Amino acid sequence: MSNLGWYQWFTTNAKKVGGPLKLMGLIALGGYAIIRTGEAGVKKGIKLIKKRNGEKTKNGSVYRVINSANIEEGVDVQVGDKIKVCAIDNDAVMIEILGNENNPYFIDMELLKFIVDYK
Repeated sequence: MSNLGWYQWFTTNAKKVGGPLKLMGLIALGGYAIIRTGEAGVKKGIKLIKKRNGEKTKNGSVYRVINSANIEEGVDVQVGDKIKVCAIDNDAVMIEILGNENNPYFIDMELLKFIVDYK
């Protein structure tokens, strides 16, 4: 390019498409399409990674207690209570006892399997 640089490129291409407004519109539309395509690809990649990592449950699954147990000192769950599984990390599970003000609680996966019908 000459010393006019981007100005020359812009004016030349603006003449080809019918004016500067049309050229800017095409540039904006092209940028939007590239961003949306990239966003869709990233979302699909995240879903595949989550699926491949084998999440055992979706966050937010609610289970009914089938065996009474003591979760920690002063915290008991009774048959019929509802527990929401918030997060799982290997053998550690973060739960929320619905109706309890002092949430969340962290319990072992084996205890979760004992107190609810978690597979």
